[in-house]
Amino acid sequence: MMPLGLSLRLRPGILFLVLCTCHAPSMKRHAPEGTVVIRKYPNRRLYDVTRSKHLTLDELVELIKQGREVQVIDSKTREDITPAVLAQVVLEQNSYLFSADFLHQLIRNQDGLIGDFLTEFLPKVLDSYLETRDLMRRQMTQFTTPQAWLGQSGALPFTNPLTNFTDHLRQFRPPGFAPPPDSTRGEEPETQPSSSEPPTPSTDGFGTRPAPTPIPNPPPEQSEVDDLKQRLLDLETRMASLKD
Repeated sequence: MMPLGLSLRLRPGILFLVLCTCHAPSMKRHAPEGTVVIRKYPNRRLYDVTRSKHLTLDELVELIKQGREVQVIDSKTREDITPAVLAQVVLEQNSYLFSADFLHQLIRNQDGLIGDFLTEFLPKVLDSYLETRDLMRRQMTQFTTPQAWLGQSGALPFTNPLTNFTDHLRQFRPPGFAPPPDSTRGEEPETQPSSSEPPTPSTDGFGTRPAPTPIPNPPPEQSEVDDLKQRLLDLETRMASLKD
């Protein structure tokens, strides 16, 4: 039988596997419940500790798209490197979204304005966008169900889905800029001028009714037209006599 020390010297991978197995429960205790724990090795290989299988980056992406939360642990240092791995996935699969100029500015200003933009502003805008998108989807679903159009009060239950999104944008308005007009407030109705004539009492027993429309003046009588024609003829006769 081979001594234990000689066996471990000939098979160093066994010792490494034993040490990793001993530390695995501690990693699970630190991870939130339901989180898939993944171990990353120096050769960029990923190992799913939760399900005991190797993963590719594409499989990791599909796992996240299914709604699972993942935690990536460095196999040597035991550090949580989840943000770095997920950022690597985004950059490798969607590199066309980030221009070289943008990445240069991001590196130069990561501790300044852009750092605040990525850590403070962008997450809130993303949350508002997702909330708005889900609300619009629910409202479109209600449109396909006529029974859900009206609430118990008989009014449409829909709200403006962009309200929360625009509220978050107002928080980052530069100082000195006046807030935009509130689009939810309707314009005041124009006051109609009151009529100076009192309403005409109704004789049919149903209250008052507006005054009747005045009748336009009748056209001039035929005699007046004939008189005007005669005067024109007399004027033409006098003009002809003056020429002679």
